[in-house]
Amino acid sequence: MELTITSQKKTIQANVLQLHLYQQSKVIEAMDKRNNYYYVVFYQDQFINVVKPTHMKRHSHVQRAITNGISLPGDHPLVNKLIGQQTLSMTRFNQLFKKLQQHYPPLETALILSFFDSFTTAGSIPKLIKKTYYDFRRNGKMRKALQALYLLKEVDAQNTFANDLIGKMEFQKYNEAYQTLDIIMEKDPVYFEDICFRHLQDGIYHENLLMFYDQKNRHIDAIMVLLYLLKQQFNETHWQQLQATIQTWNNEAQIIVLSDLYRDQPHPIIEKELTGRLIGSSHHNEVVSFLLEQNYLPTQTEMDKIIDHLNHTDRSQLIQYFHQSKEKFATLRQSITKNQLEKAITPFIKAFLSTYSFEEINQWFRAFHESNELFLIEQTIHTMEKLQDDPDHQDKLGELYASLDQVEQAIDCYKWEMELHPQNTKAIQAVAHLYKEMGNETEAGTYQDLLIQTQKYG
Repeated sequence: MELTITSQKKTIQANVLQLHLYQQSKVIEAMDKRNNYYYVVFYQDQFINVVKPTHMKRHSHVQRAITNGISLPGDHPLVNKLIGQQTLSMTRFNQLFKKLQQHYPPLETALILSFFDSFTTAGSIPKLIKKTYYDFRRNGKMRKALQALYLLKEVDAQNTFANDLIGKMEFQKYNEAYQTLDIIMEKDPVYFEDICFRHLQDGIYHENLLMFYDQKNRHIDAIMVLLYLLKQQFNETHWQQLQATIQTWNNEAQIIVLSDLYRDQPHPIIEKELTGRLIGSSHHNEVVSFLLEQNYLPTQTEMDKIIDHLNHTDRSQLIQYFHQSKEKFATLRQSITKNQLEKAITPFIKAFLSTYSFEEINQWFRAFHESNELFLIEQTIHTMEKLQDDPDHQDKLGELYASLDQVEQAIDCYKWEMELHPQNTKAIQAVAHLYKEMGNETEAGTYQDLLIQTQKYG
């Protein structure tokens, strides 16, 4: 997916590489045509800023998001849903700070600015959080002051200022709220989200986090967590939750989501849902890739539909599976009919003829000889191999090439036949017809005139 970034009245087009979810933030990695990196940072679902990094500080927020966050590929539908109609403008940090102060309370402002700790002056984020802490304390807002300390500890786990103060007696009664998840969620949602994200593998934490997302209508975050959990281990409840969330999306978007999930979690239930959507789509190349690259074994009913996809797949796509297709069809012959196998093989052989020799294609067929399989198209290839250097049967070879949709090779054979036998009107007529089939009306007309002249004057 491509996105548009504006910076000082300039417009930059960049390709999305990945989307990362980490705690309250989402970070999009993007790259422009000059290989410049950009990080597009969001607070929950709200765009905050774009940065063009010159370096990346270790243990910074963006670095943790990339290494420890939940990641999705750049073409994932959630990227488009996140960006939507938001304008992605690069803003200077002093302007950003003023803007955030106008729209967010002090703790959230400090939290959001902490996302950019890799790109701001060293120590400026802890300094801002400490100032926020003192402001709350002066105003007698001790619970808020404690929340600021927990935020400071999250930003800098080794911060002695935060670690020393959190355990003080003056905060004891407020610390009692940090003993159970439901109270933490109510009293300090920022800390709640941080701790849940750190313990996503634990059922209590991820179930509470999903409930929290649902309450806050943070559907993108919920889907990303569900996908992460399903990739780790298939769970019927999580699968049903995911299905309920994406069921209103268009078929193409659902295919992308399910394909990404299936790569890490090839569960039979996911496979069934994905194959059903793929086979029912017009994504011919994707169907073939799935058939050849996965351990999927279609039923005979599914195979009839897959054969139709094969007949509409780009030849360049089929050619790249020269070796894999042989192994796949050797496996498939156990579960589909001989007729289906022949029909499925045929588009591949037609594609291979433009790249591979008759000898190489005949070698391809030998994988089936152990089970005494012999295909009609294989017999055709054998015949073509025998005729390829026979000057007396070039018209027959041209006919066979044409039957396998090899138009240019067929024309070459017929032209050779015409050189040897100029009065062969059948060859002239065939060339005229093939050029017309190719859409070359000029050449078709030339050979049609030649046919008339030959018929008239012999």
